[in-house]
Amino acid sequence: CGPSRTVLLTGRHHARAGIYSNVIFDSFQKSHLLEREVTLAELLKQHGYATAHFGKWHLGMPTRDVKKPTPADHGFDYWFGTRSGAHPSHKDPVNFLRNGKPVGKIKGYSCQILVDEAIWRLENKRDPDSPFFLNLWFHEPHDPIAAPDSIVSQYGDLDDEAAVYSATIDNTDRAIARLLDKLKEVDSLENTWSSTHRTTAAIAMIATATFGAEKAPFLKAAFGFPGFFIGRGPSKADMLSTNRLEWSICCQRSVACWA
Repeated sequence: CGPSRTVLLTGRHHARAGIYSNVIFDSFQKSHLLEREVTLAELLKQHGYATAHFGKWHLGMPTRDVKKPTPADHGFDYWFGTRSGAHPSHKDPVNFLRNGKPVGKIKGYSCQILVDEAIWRLENKRDPDSPFFLNLWFHEPHDPIAAPDSIVSQYGDLDDEAAVYSATIDNTDRAIARLLDKLKEVDSLENTWSSTHRTTAAIAMIATATFGAEKAPFLKAAFGFPGFFIGRGPSKADMLSTNRLEWSICCQRSVACWA
C-alpha cells in the first residue's frame, strides 16, 4: 500500500525514498516519504500545473511529537483526505483533514466524499488556462467496508459480507464515473491522462484463499493487479523525440490519477 504509492509518486524503490513498510502509526513509526524526494506533483508544478491530492495518503504525516512532511511538502497545492484509512468505516468518516486541519464527521461514503471534493475543486478553483494534476487515492475497498444498502441489495443480503464488498467496489466505480464525467466537462478526455490501478490488498485476498495467508501478498497473484491508462497517444514526432519525459509532462492539458 504505502510502498506502491511511493513508487507511483517518485519512480524510485520505496526503501530508498523512506518507506520501509506501511505507515499506520505516525506517532512511533519513523517511516515516511522523505522530503528530499522529488515527486510527480513537484515535477508537474515546475511545468505550470496546479496540483491537488484527495484521499488516503499513507506516506507519513506529522504528529505533535514527530515531525514528518505533509502532502503540501511533496508538491500538492491543496489536499483533502486522511493519514491512512477512513474511520470508523467508509460510511460517515470522522478523520478527514483539509490542508492539515480536521474536518469532523462527514455524511456519506468515502469514495463519493472524495469525488465531491474533487469536483468542487474543479468547478470553483481550477484556472481554465492552466493544466492540473488531480491525485485521488480511494480508501475503498479496505476494511472496514461499507456501502449503501441500495447497492448492497443488488449483490445479496444486507448482512452478507461478500455482497457488501462487491457493493463497496461498485460504489467506487460510480464515483470514478462521476469524476470522468466532470473531466469531460472541464476539458476533453483527449487532453487528459487518467490512470486507475489498485494496490495489492484486494488481490492478496484472492491469493490468500488459493495459496494461504502468510505468503499471499508476495505471490504472482498479488503483483499482477489490474490497472489501465486512458489518454492520447504520442504522435510519430513525439515518438522520435529524445526528450520523451518532457513530452509526457507538457503535451497533456490535464492529468488525473487515482488508486
